[in-house]
Amino acid sequence: MSFQFQKYKLLYYFAAIFLLALYSCSANPSLNEERFKGALVKIHECEAYHELKLGNNQPAFIESCKTKVLKDLRISSKDFEQTTQYYKAHPKEFEVLYDSLLIKNP
Repeated sequence: MSFQFQKYKLLYYFAAIFLLALYSCSANPSLNEERFKGALVKIHECEAYHELKLGNNQPAFIESCKTKVLKDLRISSKDFEQTTQYYKAHPKEFEVLYDSLLIKNP
């Protein structure tokens, strides 16, 4: 009986993970597109500055710059990360978003 209980417990565990993954893929992004794009542009500016001016001498710079950008834009790290995960799960939408950034900011 113990083995059978363990089998069902494991089955419920995998079902819960599957449903959670399914929900996270279908959920909408936390941030609207314009706020997310604004944050992406500023974060990419930080990365470009780091690469061009600082090289690899200050690896903590990018994280501190990203934190400052999100704070200045009043975006929580959680919302930014959830929106990033949404777009990673929807690559076509992410491509359209980046295309619109490149057209707007050549």
